[in-house]
Amino acid sequence: MMLDFLPIIVQPTGGLCNRMRTIAAAARLAEILGKKIWVFWTCDVTLNAPFRLLFQPLPFPVVELRLESFVQRLLWFVCRKLLHYRVYDDTWVSDVRGKDMALWKDEIVQRPIFLWTSSDIFKGGGDYSIFRMSDDLKAHALPSYDNVIGVHIRRTDNEKSVRFSPTELFVRKIEEELKANPSSRFYLATDDPKEEAFLCTCSDRIIVYKKESLDRNSPAAIRDAVIDLYNLAHCQKIYGSYWSSFSDVAALWGGIEKEVLKTDDSV
Repeated sequence: MMLDFLPIIVQPTGGLCNRMRTIAAAARLAEILGKKIWVFWTCDVTLNAPFRLLFQPLPFPVVELRLESFVQRLLWFVCRKLLHYRVYDDTWVSDVRGKDMALWKDEIVQRPIFLWTSSDIFKGGGDYSIFRMSDDLKAHALPSYDNVIGVHIRRTDNEKSVRFSPTELFVRKIEEELKANPSSRFYLATDDPKEEAFLCTCSDRIIVYKKESLDRNSPAAIRDAVIDLYNLAHCQKIYGSYWSSFSDVAALWGGIEKEVLKTDDSV
């Protein structure tokens, strides 16, 4: 029996920006198919913070769970065994991503859909307007974004960003912008305190949000990341890092221009 009334369920995985782009794409898919959507938001080692701490309510239900908890396992059993949801994971999304939807639409309308992925189907074409930062975090938004350019330098465990988006490219771009417009300011978001300290010595036009934590297993660190992301998204444009979903999602959330600063040998 076709259970057309059942909503699309999406369980986003990975870090903050991976989850945002998965939900944004699922929201667009639900709109195209004329279906409702539910989000299963799990707190785990990749993102240990409840949704309600970060964002205002979405236009659809968000069920907050602990990964591998009894409730989460029970919901998985009900969806897969009793309601016959078909799970679409990263492998499937990678296969259809960027393809004409006509090539795979018929497959997903045959039974209820459970998206379990860290990616998006539409290559940045999701609905990011659904995300509104929580009121508590908005207190840390910049008072003005006039003449503010976003700079995102990704470091720590992202080897490709470290290798192909070296710091000197950002310094050079800041110098170029200041020559063109001396009143420019730069909002710097980075996961490396050494990079932050160095850039602040290079120019007195750098603005930073002083983070409480950089531990990804800490809710405080995730809150800080949302604040950085929001401020970047509201800048005039972003100079971002290679191979970074944070740079990508900030630009998509704000609907602004993004230029990835990378060396010629990047792929």
